[in-house]
Amino acid sequence: MKRKLLCLCLILGILLSFAMTVSAKSFDDTEGHWAEEAIDEWSDNGILNGIGNNKFNPDGLMTRAEAAAVFSRLFALNERTNISDFKDVDSDAWYAESLEKCVAAGILNGDGNNMNPNGYITREMFFTMFGRAFSIQPESALTKEFSDSDEISSWAQGYTYAFINQGYVNGVTENTVAPKNNIDRASVITLLDRLIANYAVQDNDVLQSTDKGISLVIANNCTVADGFSGTVVISGDDTKISFKGASVNTKIIVQADNAVIADVPEGVTVSVAKGAENVEVNGKQVEDDTTFTATVEKVEEKEDKKPVIVGGGGHSHRYTGSETTKATCTEDGVMTYTCRCGRSYPEAIPKLSENGEHTPAEPVKENETENTYDEVVYCSVCTVEISRTQKSNVSCTEHTPATTVKENEVAGTCKVEGTYDEVVYCSVCDDEISRTQKTSGYGEHIPAQAIRENEVAGTCLVEGTYDEVVYCSVCSTHEISRTPKTSGYGEHIPATAVKENELVGNCQTLTTYDEVVYCSVCGTHEVSRTQKTGALGDHIPPQ
Repeated sequence: MKRKLLCLCLILGILLSFAMTVSAKSFDDTEGHWAEEAIDEWSDNGILNGIGNNKFNPDGLMTRAEAAAVFSRLFALNERTNISDFKDVDSDAWYAESLEKCVAAGILNGDGNNMNPNGYITREMFFTMFGRAFSIQPESALTKEFSDSDEISSWAQGYTYAFINQGYVNGVTENTVAPKNNIDRASVITLLDRLIANYAVQDNDVLQSTDKGISLVIANNCTVADGFSGTVVISGDDTKISFKGASVNTKIIVQADNAVIADVPEGVTVSVAKGAENVEVNGKQVEDDTTFTATVEKVEEKEDKKPVIVGGGGHSHRYTGSETTKATCTEDGVMTYTCRCGRSYPEAIPKLSENGEHTPAEPVKENETENTYDEVVYCSVCTVEISRTQKSNVSCTEHTPATTVKENEVAGTCKVEGTYDEVVYCSVCDDEISRTQKTSGYGEHIPAQAIRENEVAGTCLVEGTYDEVVYCSVCSTHEISRTPKTSGYGEHIPATAVKENELVGNCQTLTTYDEVVYCSVCGTHEVSRTQKTGALGDHIPPQ
């Protein structure tokens, strides 16, 4: 297949290395790490590996070779090709087979002579490679200002702008992007976790809606949940996926061979990458070796919900409508019209309320037992369940206090005490027996930026000194730490010039001397020496 997922393995594979697969939950160095949850999820999917000895090295950097190894696992690549032209790839290296598979799939190209398997990945390289791989459209400007945005390389700007503007990634701080920073394993895993909202690797998977992120499909016979919205990238060959029930906010990108894309509703945009072979969209074959992008139009015109349309070959389509998704107060429903020939098209059923909100009916009792019942509130318009609360069915003549609990807790600072409500509920009927506001004490001081104090300039004999002081950023007066520091020796200070090596002239020869400047502090260091001339000497009488 002529895939155009340029360098996808460099991006997805950045996540992990080639050692024996281990469940992330057993890694000795990930417990409590800020990326632990993402590491757990992707290792449980069989995608992430450690570096051996139950280690994952979340703060280590990733190489291109490690990336290729992960990509070949992620997409189950089998076809290999000869890569002997790449002079820096040893045929016996652990990563050689993975590189052969990635080159055969059109994912890795190298630079003609070298593959640079041990090179690291920067943040802007990650954004660009992932953007190309998933056909994300470059954008021409950032919607948020960063102090270092001018450091983004020109070739990386479009994809970096798109990733930040669409909320896929953030800066390393509120004001910096750090495009040239090498990206560590934990950061890449977190970015991957944020970017791939659905990873359909099992046949018959159902994609769930997502406001942000991409749904990556490599399995067969997948479907989408009713009302699905989001971007779907289909990368698995010989894949069929139905978009029945998808909303107009769905975007479909096809990068696979022999893909059958069915039931795409009106208004949904479908893009087929150049080189993807034998792709079918809603029964229509897409021409190979072209980039195809189109918004799906109505399958047929209609009249009074049951239109009669004259099509090719003299066949008149007679449609019968059926409600395939019920409308609620907050979501449109779907009416599907089907002809006896098999052709069909969907139509939205407007939501039941004008403002898109449920209208609560009176609470009712359900699941009543001797001691409990569910107090349930349904919508009076569409009957959707709005809330369900378990209640006690016991009438208390005298409340029995349960264990005291904390509520409405507010942390203290070094200037203000923290507070919370100490609440006692009845252990029988759950009624609130008492509520008392308590204080939890002052919080700790929060360090501000270190500043210099008591600075003394150095001389040529004595190093300069200063105090590095950290104050509390809240109260501004409490000194958290004070550390003496040295700032190095100062320069020599010139003293008054003196004469040395003076030779008195005569009536024919000028007087000469050295004008010498010594340091006024150490007294020994010669700062400068300049040869000078004076006036002619006196006449000397003969004998």
